[in-house]
Amino acid sequence: MKSTRCIGIAALSLCAGLATTTANAEIFQRISGDQSREHAFSIDRTDDGGYVTTGYRDDDTAGGAEDVLITKHFSDGSIEWQRRWRGPGRDIGYSVQQTNDGGYIVAAETTSSGSPVLGILLIRLDAAGMLVWNRYYTGSFMTDPIHTPHPGVALDQDPEGRIFVTGSVAGDPVVLAVGPGGGLIYEAIYSHPAGPQEGGRYNFTDIKYDRNTDTVVVSGTSLKPNFDFAGAAFLEQDAFLMRTRTDGSLIWSWDYDFPFDLDPDNEPFANVRETGDGLDIGPNGDIILNGRTDFGGPFAPQGTHLVATDPGGFPTWSAEYVAFSHDRVAGRPETAYDAGRIDRERPHVKTG
Repeated sequence: MKSTRCIGIAALSLCAGLATTTANAEIFQRISGDQSREHAFSIDRTDDGGYVTTGYRDDDTAGGAEDVLITKHFSDGSIEWQRRWRGPGRDIGYSVQQTNDGGYIVAAETTSSGSPVLGILLIRLDAAGMLVWNRYYTGSFMTDPIHTPHPGVALDQDPEGRIFVTGSVAGDPVVLAVGPGGGLIYEAIYSHPAGPQEGGRYNFTDIKYDRNTDTVVVSGTSLKPNFDFAGAAFLEQDAFLMRTRTDGSLIWSWDYDFPFDLDPDNEPFANVRETGDGLDIGPNGDIILNGRTDFGGPFAPQGTHLVATDPGGFPTWSAEYVAFSHDRVAGRPETAYDAGRIDRERPHVKTG
């Protein structure tokens, strides 16, 4: 088993077999809008038993860019209302949650702030979908260099209404903490210990407030150089998790290099590539991380992986699921744990 720690970053090799899929009973299925023009990236279940989604819709004007699209659904999936956020640039919603007062908060990427590169946009709506406030965070810019074009920014909330948001600054991952009114509390930027000059970097994909410990857990993907073979370096790509205090200071951080039988220490070729696309936290504090894997090469079947850890990030089990697809577009899949909500016991799911 590999086990290396470098400034809080560790690599673990795990044994895992292939898993079979099971069929789920379908409750309903809805297709909303124009499939070629509308895209949804995030969904949250609401207090009334319905759902809220966000994504984007292509602007109707000639040469127009994307607009943030926010849709409230009834419990049967039919549309209750839709709202569009239309700025002068590109605006794409990536993460949505219902707030403790029944309203909604959306995290988006935008060029409408006047900057030519992507910034972070937060949109706060009331329960009826009317705008309460919006804020640009122009100091946080440049899109994720690993997962582009998706999964984009992510958000979660704590009991006091603070909002934690992931993003990127000049290619380095960042966590923002924002007050209930949109005021910036802090911006924490994290750099890979190997440094960009050696090819090392990592980027965040999802974030959860852990009500068990009053901390924040972040998922993402790590790229780090490996110089073990004939003096040449290649980049290892692995999923990772990080836990921080609510002030942004690091508690621990781990890379997950697995499965062991496909990713041994003395491999003659570049390692199995994994991504960490989403996470959830169980009632006892255990963490579920999932993402995608290439099973060791471009001609191998593509699939997804799950790894479960204890609250300290140490893995308890992992599994791989063959998808027989070569689609490498990133998503943000999650488990059915209610990770982000501290006041309601209900599923919290994001689309891939």
